[in-house]
Amino acid sequence: MLRLTVALALALFPIQASAQSTFHVKEFDFNKGDWIFETVNAYQGGFRPRSDRVQWGHELGLAYAVNNFWLPKVLLSFDKDEGRAYEVQRLLFENIFTFKPVVEGKDGFGFAWFQSVEAALNNQQTNSTAFGPIFTGQLGKFSMSTNMFLEKTFGQNHEQGMNFLLAWQARYEVMDKVKVGIEGYTFVPEIGANNPAAQTGIVNRIGPVLIFEVELPRGAVGGSGAGGAGGARSVKHAAGHGGGEAPHAEIEFGVLFGTTDYTPDVTGKVNMHVKF
Repeated sequence: MLRLTVALALALFPIQASAQSTFHVKEFDFNKGDWIFETVNAYQGGFRPRSDRVQWGHELGLAYAVNNFWLPKVLLSFDKDEGRAYEVQRLLFENIFTFKPVVEGKDGFGFAWFQSVEAALNNQQTNSTAFGPIFTGQLGKFSMSTNMFLEKTFGQNHEQGMNFLLAWQARYEVMDKVKVGIEGYTFVPEIGANNPAAQTGIVNRIGPVLIFEVELPRGAVGGSGAGGAGGARSVKHAAGHGGGEAPHAEIEFGVLFGTTDYTPDVTGKVNMHVKF
């Protein structure tokens, strides 16, 4: 009876092991010598019968630009399911490789490659690797970034096939250092696996976002202020190292609404990225 119950639960909730708990569109605004600190946070509510039960999710990360091409980053994720205590989830190692930057102040198109490895830190999680392109474009005060990643789990609790992760954000600068936009996140589980139940478990969110860019006083984050111009945004990638400029922070506030039976009704997010 216990085995039957577990089997039914897995059929009804095929996305639990890889449920997203934080929401951030990956970008590639960095120059050699930049340090980037980020905190990514989300709250979910209005759980549907087939949606995950992750109520709070957080990531803390630190990156250092080895050169204008490569940005490695290490992050720690932890979250809280409904009715449970916080748990440390994964240790993440991310890499962004910039092949075509967008020069600050010019319209254009940019391209980078993302690759990550996530190591499970408790028995309920699984290890995974994700990879794929990051596209970004700028036209006047309008910009857009898109992530198209494939994710493969391995080791304990791994799933068959691969998961598809799509994240995008379009924004418009309404005034200096203030932008409004819209973004979306789609998760398609177990592509290529012989599991029809998983293919119906698509998770999708979409909603508005408000972005503020803030210049920080020198020494506020312990850095030399050598970062490039602009906030943590791929469309602000300068041609060379900015040198001598104050640290910058970018703060995002967003509300996302679920559009499928496998997605919580509402997700709120507050992310901050500091470059110094």
